[in-house]
Amino acid sequence: MPLLSCTDIQGSEVMLDGEPSTLTLREAIYVPRNGSDLPWGIFDHGGRFVGLAGSFRGPGHQAHLTSPISPLRHDRIADRAPEARYIYGGPLHGHYGHFLLSTLSRYWPLLESTDRDIKILCHPLADLAALFALPFLADIFAALGLAREHFVSFDRPTLIAELVIPGPAFEETGFAYRVFGRFCHKIGDILTGGMPASPDDTPVYMSKSRLPAGVGRIVNEEEFSDRLSRAGFDIVHPETLRLGQQIRLYRDRPQIAALTGSSLHTSLFATGRSIVGLSYVNTLLTSYAMIDLLGGGRGMYVYPHGDIDLLPRTQNFHLEYRLTDVAGTAEQFIRLCERERRPHAPGWNIALGCATRQSSYGPFEGLPPVDGRRPSATNGRLTGRYQFHTHHEDQPWLEVDLGDACRIEAIVLHNRADNSQSRMAVFSIRGSFDGTGYEELHTQSQPVQFGNGLQEEQLRIAVASDKPWRYVRIILPGREFLHLDQVEIEGCREPFEIFAP
Repeated sequence: MPLLSCTDIQGSEVMLDGEPSTLTLREAIYVPRNGSDLPWGIFDHGGRFVGLAGSFRGPGHQAHLTSPISPLRHDRIADRAPEARYIYGGPLHGHYGHFLLSTLSRYWPLLESTDRDIKILCHPLADLAALFALPFLADIFAALGLAREHFVSFDRPTLIAELVIPGPAFEETGFAYRVFGRFCHKIGDILTGGMPASPDDTPVYMSKSRLPAGVGRIVNEEEFSDRLSRAGFDIVHPETLRLGQQIRLYRDRPQIAALTGSSLHTSLFATGRSIVGLSYVNTLLTSYAMIDLLGGGRGMYVYPHGDIDLLPRTQNFHLEYRLTDVAGTAEQFIRLCERERRPHAPGWNIALGCATRQSSYGPFEGLPPVDGRRPSATNGRLTGRYQFHTHHEDQPWLEVDLGDACRIEAIVLHNRADNSQSRMAVFSIRGSFDGTGYEELHTQSQPVQFGNGLQEEQLRIAVASDKPWRYVRIILPGREFLHLDQVEIEGCREPFEIFAP
């Protein structure tokens, strides 16, 4: 059975510019997670729950961990915090993935802070000493100039004279601020600052096979990774490395592959990587796509359709699976990784994240356009479904704006893999230097079929032109719908003498 793209995408995927809100409260009320019959969280002077301090997940900004109910009365609180001012650090997770996305995402204002006497008020999900014994947590906070003594929690409801609450820059399966990506990249710079770069073209597979416990695993993953090793992959067990060493790998290697899970979130600290994730099932959380967008990389997530069995749950793992065709799955995964590494060779996808516009926005579009444009067709995430959709109209088109005139080597079209692939059987592609005059780059007059699954969903079209192009337009003849999964444009932005074609 083939590897297929994950198409059951769960959550929202909202990318935001600017910075999250920050709120300063006077006479705030801190209620601990344990030791009280009151709902825990941060409340204002009037006893109202403060949403900005809550823990939520998308879609729909649903409350998670926190309990925004039962208002508190200010006069019931007898204890008062000793410091005049605290910064709220949210729930302090000990799980690596949740720490990155739901804890660290509140610390974006602190990277440039010079206040060494700062006090962080938090809701620890375990003993603070035990949390700081986790190397990744201690390393990341050390990069921010923070140590155990900076963190405070109380075991009884407590009044806080002044509490500064930074809003989260990332909400799991909800939204992501681009400032969070820049923040994580700077932390990565700090954690790898003393390590020499050692660029290496060898891809890496991050294995879970030696983890003693976790959320999920494939029981015969070691056999799978052995086959990848024989195909030239370096097999790495991330739990044996400090975080800085892992980030160095993400920065030095062209591609990181792994089972889907928290280890792939380390790509937050690197940029422009090819990420290939093997999921157990068809489901994929939108957090992966948002992390890929923050890092400017390309993520591909697939699952072994029909070649994986769910096993009875054990004490150490919530979910356990077995690959039923290790050889076949490994062979397909290796070929997929080879294909996905190609954009990081000379033919880099220069359309990644570029603005697009289209002849119309059809009734099946999931999100409304912003200023008439949507980035979906160039977000780098393959879903197997359409990511833009026009109306049924004469000569529908999609145009990619590369931002500058570029040399174009090839155009790669990823058709939807679910149905209606034949609408892309014949088409033409035109290029423009300035958005006014267009020239034919390719005419597909003989019907072509592509998009019947992962192995056949792309069509690569070589462009035989030495001219620079900024705008690339895909057009269907006649009256039809136009829809694709992704559009990639391989080329370069290196300087050249600009001339009008």
